[in-house]
Amino acid sequence: MWECGQERSGVHISISRYHIPRITRAFYRKTVAQSILVGEIKKDSAIKEDIDQLLKYVDWVKDEYCYGDYSMIDAFLVTYDFPKNVVRHKQNVGSRQYTIGVRPAQSLEWSNINLVKYSFQPQEGKLDFTLIES
Repeated sequence: MWECGQERSGVHISISRYHIPRITRAFYRKTVAQSILVGEIKKDSAIKEDIDQLLKYVDWVKDEYCYGDYSMIDAFLVTYDFPKNVVRHKQNVGSRQYTIGVRPAQSLEWSNINLVKYSFQPQEGKLDFTLIES
């Protein structure tokens, strides 16, 4: 388990207790007006559990930083390939019903999961990203 102040991958990170409240306040102030990107990156082909894991992250971010409002979240799953069963699984489980407001309350549906396929171009030494339509 990594802790503040330890060296990790050659980078020394030091955060004191004094800095944490300031970082938290700045983060909350920033997220009120902007969307939050939630991403999961896998080096191989996607499996159905990757969609489930991404949705767990989305649910946590919604509770911790978005005041229950899924519309603030853009989710991305980036992998080398997407088998058809994974795309079908995203269509089946990749949405959330939620309510915002009080009077009048609005019932909304969130399904903003983006599937992104990557490929490496060795001649150019770069990665190409393609959004998968689903």
